[in-house]
Amino acid sequence: MDFLQTFDLDLDKEIYYAGETVSGRVLVENTENMRFTGIRLHIRGKAHAEWKITRAGERRTIRQDEHYIDDRQTLWGKEASDDSNHVPIMPRGSHTFPFEFKLPESALPCSFESKYGTIRYYIRVTLDIPYASCPQGVKYFTIIGPHIDCMDERLLTPAQGTAKRNRCSLCCGKGPLLMRGMMERTGYCCGENVRLKVEIQNGGDHEAWARCQLVQHVEFFINKGVLGLTKEIKHVIAEAESERVAPHNSSTLHSLSDRLHVPVCPPTMVEVCGLVQIYYSLQLFLETEQDRDAAEINLPITIATLPFRIPNTPTPEVHYEEPAETVEGGNYISSEFQLGQVYMGDDTDLDIDRTIIYRPVYVTIRASRPPSVCRSTASSRTNLLQVPGGSRVRNMTRSRENLVVHVNGSRHSSHEDLSRLSRVHLDSSEDHGRYSDDDSLGGGARGACGGKAEPERVPLMSRGSPVREGEGPVGMRTATSAAAMGVAAAAPAATSPPPMAAWVETEQGQCDGQATPIEIVDCRLSSV
Repeated sequence: MDFLQTFDLDLDKEIYYAGETVSGRVLVENTENMRFTGIRLHIRGKAHAEWKITRAGERRTIRQDEHYIDDRQTLWGKEASDDSNHVPIMPRGSHTFPFEFKLPESALPCSFESKYGTIRYYIRVTLDIPYASCPQGVKYFTIIGPHIDCMDERLLTPAQGTAKRNRCSLCCGKGPLLMRGMMERTGYCCGENVRLKVEIQNGGDHEAWARCQLVQHVEFFINKGVLGLTKEIKHVIAEAESERVAPHNSSTLHSLSDRLHVPVCPPTMVEVCGLVQIYYSLQLFLETEQDRDAAEINLPITIATLPFRIPNTPTPEVHYEEPAETVEGGNYISSEFQLGQVYMGDDTDLDIDRTIIYRPVYVTIRASRPPSVCRSTASSRTNLLQVPGGSRVRNMTRSRENLVVHVNGSRHSSHEDLSRLSRVHLDSSEDHGRYSDDDSLGGGARGACGGKAEPERVPLMSRGSPVREGEGPVGMRTATSAAAMGVAAAAPAATSPPPMAAWVETEQGQCDGQATPIEIVDCRLSSV
C-alpha cells in the first residue's frame, strides 16, 4: 500500500435535516497504477441500546439495533454483485469521486450519545483491493430532528397549574399556602428563557418562595422477552429560585423568567425512535423555612428545533452547539471518538488533552431579550388573603404603559423620547447644579426596575429664596421615583411661570402644570 498516498472522505457540511441531500466527495491519490475492485460507499443511520443485566446469577449484556437509513453506492469499479474475474486498474494521479445521498422525508431522530444508547449517522467508504486488506474511512454527521416548531398552535397554548396546602384552620391565625404557575407557551429552543409567572399566597407564619426545576427524562427500551426491558434516567438540567414572600402576604413573581435558562440539550423525541425516548417537564416547588416541599406543580414543556418567531421582526439567528455536560447526551463521550489516550486500568489523568473526533450538536438561539419592565418583587406585595392577624399592605409598581405626559398642550406617551422633558427650563437658586440630564426624565442609569416603589420627597426651590417646608403649596412636593420611567428626582420649581408648562395625566385624573411645572403622580398596578 505504499503507492496509496491519500484516501479521504469529505462532506460539504456536517449538519443535515430530514429530506436534505448529503453530498461530498472521496479523494484518492496513488503514485502508481493500482488494481481496485471498486470504491464503495455505505450510508447508515441507526439507534443502538445496550446495557448489562443479571439473570440467574449470571452477568450478561443485552443489546438491540434499529435502522433508519441503509443505502449503498459504488463510486468506481464494478458492482459487488459482479462475479467476473476482471479487476479494473486505476491510473496513477489524484482522483475525486463526488457522491450524493437523499435523506428520507420522514421524521428522523436526532443524533444522540449516551452510555446506554446511541443514535448515529455516518458514511463509510471502502477501497476494495482483491490482494490486500481493504482500507476504510468513516465520517459521522449530525441529523437535526424531529421537526418541532415553536409556532405550532399546541405549543403556543399557555400551560398553568395550581397547588394548595392547608396548614391549619383560620382560628389559629394561619391560612393556606397557595401557588399558581403559568407559562406563556410550552415550546422553547435551547438558549431561550422560560416565560414563567408564579403567584404565591402565603398564609403561614414563615417566608415562602418558589423553586423551579427543568427536568430531562430519558428512557431506553430493549424489546426482548415477554415484556422487554426499560431503563430510565432523570437529570435536573436547570434550576432557579424566586424571591421570598413575607408571611400573610401575596405576590406575583416574574423573576423566574430571567433566571431559568434552557441549556443546550437534545430536543423532545417521543414516538420517533423505538429504543430512545426523550421528554422534559417543568417542576415548581413551594418551599418555606419549615417545609421544603409544601406544594408541587408539574407543567409540560417541549424542546423544539425551530425557534419562536414574532411577526414583523427579524428571525432569531440559529446556531449549533455541543450539549451541556449536565444533560444526558452531553455527559458521555464514547471511546470511539477519543484519541490520544490509552486505558491503563487506573483513573484517567485529567491533565491530558483529549482529542474528540465527533460530538453531536443541537439547535441553539441567541435571541436578544427585550428591555426589562418593572415587575413585582418581594418588596412590593399585596395581601390577598383574608387571614386573621394579617396586616393589609398595598404597594403599587409603576408601568410604562400607564403614563401619559402633556407638554404645552401636546400629548406624549411613555414610549416616546421623554428625554426632551428633562430639558424644560426650571430655574433654581441653589440646587441647579445638582441635576443633570441623566438624572431627569429619561435618564436611565438610576431608573431601573429594581428601584423601590416608595415615593421620594425632594424640596422644590423658588427663584429668589428657598421656600421652607409648610410655607405654601409648593414648599414640599412629592416626586414619585417611577422606576419604570427612569425618574431619579424632581427638578427645582420656579415661582415665575416656566417657559413650558407640563402636566401629567394618569387614570386617576389630571394635574395642571401652572402651579407646579412637573409633578408625576400615581400610576396603576403593572400588569403582565
